[in-house]
Amino acid sequence: MHDGLSIMCKYDSGIPQTFPDKPRVRDDYDPNIICASQLLDPSTNSWDNIRVRNNFVEKDANFILSLSVGGYRQDDRLVWHQERHGRYMKEINSALKGHEESQDFIQMVVFILWSLWKARNNLVFCHIHQQPQDIIASALNHQDMFKAANTLSLPPLRDSDVPSPYWESPRAGVLKVTCDAVSDKFWNMGALAVILRDHNSQVIDWLCVPVSHILDPLVLENMACIGAVSLARNRNINNLIVKGDCKVLFDGLCSGKVPL
Repeated sequence: MHDGLSIMCKYDSGIPQTFPDKPRVRDDYDPNIICASQLLDPSTNSWDNIRVRNNFVEKDANFILSLSVGGYRQDDRLVWHQERHGRYMKEINSALKGHEESQDFIQMVVFILWSLWKARNNLVFCHIHQQPQDIIASALNHQDMFKAANTLSLPPLRDSDVPSPYWESPRAGVLKVTCDAVSDKFWNMGALAVILRDHNSQVIDWLCVPVSHILDPLVLENMACIGAVSLARNRNINNLIVKGDCKVLFDGLCSGKVPL
């Protein structure tokens, strides 16, 4: 902290709990003290120990008094002087504290590293900056969801509940072509993919085409279907099964009603 003029001492989140939190005030705190600069002794430019302890509970007062004050001219920012290894150190240490011996320690580390990697990619490729506490919160939230999903008690599946295989071979003499499409808003483009296989699941031919400036899923799925039919026609294939995952498109083709 430099001079504390821009830090709202009772409202800004700066106390290093599990995540940075607002300091807790005493019941008899002074409502006239708003900025952190009012907690300083002007004669020494350091914390006024009595004033800090008269306004905040003991634990939070100790945290505040451990903050360094002054130094080179710069904007106010809360930095704990014990930290020497990077901006994320406080949040990571707080998140891991108490879990060193638990069974989910490695799992927590993996989720934190995954969140850090995602944050790095968001910054490099999308120019999106995330606060350290938000990154750690996201990691812990994903870990909680993962643990909850693995503790669900599901009833045993009946034979009738078991889904059929994702890809079923056609009968001998018939070829099967599968088509699909994807879109990417960031790059403003889509892509089509087509694969042609026989009854032994052997790949006969395939097609993969990027499409610029088209993001509509239905349009892309339609183009993929056209690509599938064209691929078969170029090989003079007449006995053909076309499969795709766009129900709207295939319902329209089967009913004769164009969905576009």
